[in-house]
Amino acid sequence: MKWSRFIPLMLSLAIPAQASVLSDAANTLQPGQSVKLNTTLSGSLVNNVPGAGSGSILSYGGKGVWDPVRNEARYVGKGGGTGTYLFLVYDEATNVWTNNRGVPSGISTTSGHGYDGNAVDPSTGDHYYRPYYGTPRRVYKWTSATRVWSQLPDLNANNGFSCCGSLEWISGQGLFSIDGRGGWLQRFNGSAWANVYDLGTTSTGYHEIGSYESDSGIMVFGGGNSGQAYRRDPNGSINAINGCAFDFSSAAANGVGNVTADPGPGSKFVAFFLETGNWYEYDAAADSCSNQLAARSAANPTVPANGTPPLGAGPGVPNEIDIPIPEYGVILFVQENGSNDGAVWVYRHSGAPSGPPPPPVLQLE
Repeated sequence: MKWSRFIPLMLSLAIPAQASVLSDAANTLQPGQSVKLNTTLSGSLVNNVPGAGSGSILSYGGKGVWDPVRNEARYVGKGGGTGTYLFLVYDEATNVWTNNRGVPSGISTTSGHGYDGNAVDPSTGDHYYRPYYGTPRRVYKWTSATRVWSQLPDLNANNGFSCCGSLEWISGQGLFSIDGRGGWLQRFNGSAWANVYDLGTTSTGYHEIGSYESDSGIMVFGGGNSGQAYRRDPNGSINAINGCAFDFSSAAANGVGNVTADPGPGSKFVAFFLETGNWYEYDAAADSCSNQLAARSAANPTVPANGTPPLGAGPGVPNEIDIPIPEYGVILFVQENGSNDGAVWVYRHSGAPSGPPPPPVLQLE
């Protein structure tokens, strides 16, 4: 046997995972610290993009997704008014942002934004998107292996349909859709949507959210503009969340805040008020909300420092998305800045990730 033919393979297996700008930034952070990511998100990619409607494609955004197969962050959204949706992608291997990946051809462009309509299957990298209800009850799937969009069966109509509902993926359970205003929590069984929980005709507003925390197996969902939020525990039980000083939502209307899962150990969720700039925590294990989290005060954004990211806030500034990255135990907060380059912050809320280490950073075609 000629062992020389196996030497390249053996050497390649011994090479550790390639570091990246993102992983380096994440590794510098202690719990409660943030740092600005050394990347360029050009204003021309997200703000007043020709054909994408007025304003930013991040406006009225909720969560983006992290694909651990391709090592990239993604978000489908659009500006206000008539325009086309765009597929914003951050590639970890190159540290580059693009918006030229195709979107589903059947999405209506009459109105709408991105909201909380993005979800991902982390085992395959398949991306799901639920558009504004100008395209009634549709959900689309981007298959990672083929890079092609397809349409899933329509959501159940039930008693109503929200303009700005949410999608979320639960490990071991699959894809869920959250739809208040007479709608239901629905689960896709591979061939059709099944009703799981009746959200009632008045219990939730629009701009609903769905956020799954993989360490605890808890999903927070519902909410919307002054609407009732719920939690789904790993055993499938569903209970209302009460006593928080903020609403759970995917937009800035009425002072509500984006809510995202903390991908570190435990069962915590982080809420950012877009209109006030306040930050809060929901601890699902204790079923309680904290007082305001401490804001970052350090002047140099490229140096890790205690406190939450100094995102822009104020009335009429609904232009931020959040992207939990379980492999690194951090959250990306992405915010446009008019015609200027956008700001991308990395924030570690709790301890290091409890899951397996990230795979090597590879650039896939």
